[in-house]
Amino acid sequence: MFLFNRTVLFLCAVAYIWTEAAYGTSIVRQWIEPSRKVFVPMRASYEGNEQTLGGFMQLGVLAEPHQRLLQSLMQRSFDNNKKSYEMVKSAAGVFWYSLYQRAEEDGGHDVRDPMNAFHGDSSPSFSEWATPEQKERVQKLVADIVKHCCHPKENFVLDGYGFTVNPKTCTKTQKWHIDYHDDYSTVFVPIVNVTPENRLQYLVPSTLLLREDLAIAKADQNNINADYMIEKGESVTVRQVLGKKFSLMRMDFGTIHRGIANRSGYDRPMFFVAVSKNGRPSCALEKGMMTVSDDFSLQDTSATQ
Repeated sequence: MFLFNRTVLFLCAVAYIWTEAAYGTSIVRQWIEPSRKVFVPMRASYEGNEQTLGGFMQLGVLAEPHQRLLQSLMQRSFDNNKKSYEMVKSAAGVFWYSLYQRAEEDGGHDVRDPMNAFHGDSSPSFSEWATPEQKERVQKLVADIVKHCCHPKENFVLDGYGFTVNPKTCTKTQKWHIDYHDDYSTVFVPIVNVTPENRLQYLVPSTLLLREDLAIAKADQNNINADYMIEKGESVTVRQVLGKKFSLMRMDFGTIHRGIANRSGYDRPMFFVAVSKNGRPSCALEKGMMTVSDDFSLQDTSATQ
């Protein structure tokens, strides 16, 4: 009888353990984590329509022939607009000097001659003072930069190119902003080193920030409400961009960024090439597709790494 009771109790214990294990397994399988709509961090690729935080990516350093071309172009540009250049520098803020800007007529698809960057000034524009050879070389380099730095599956137009300058007289830190709209991306090529004293900054929202709260914070894209993003998402991350002169620094679509007061003691000019997504390939890129020219090259930095 004693052995019989122990056997029965052992079988009951096994049955109980099996039942509890099966019940626990069922609970785990049916568990559904309550969904929360959070902001998706940095995109791994350009494919899809996921919202992005943007950011910067370093994509090499231009070879010396391209460096000399940009240095010469910058000098000629400012020499032909000395009066306006000095006037804008005295304003103590970051300014832009556009050599080419896509026209807004006819839905923004038509292209006009490069505009004069200093609005209202009578100085000659790039199309007026540049020789045909200079214009051809610059346009070729611009197309190669875009093709090297942008993903071939993106559908965009070339929106403009020129120079942006953070002068040594700049005492103002820009407001957090997005250039024009979320479908706007820029490749910067600094003519001098970008250092902690004249750097760019960009802002990364918390992954806890809801999309609808981000939209509210970005309602004025010329003045992004970072305080609201902190209030709703608990935090933000501020990153800085430093770079070697003539490096290719691509700012991704929709990047929240700003320039800071320049404390380096020298002007920080950068050549820029901007693209905009609007469902139509750029006229500048249709002929060559997404293959860069044979004479487009980058510095070999492997020896110094």
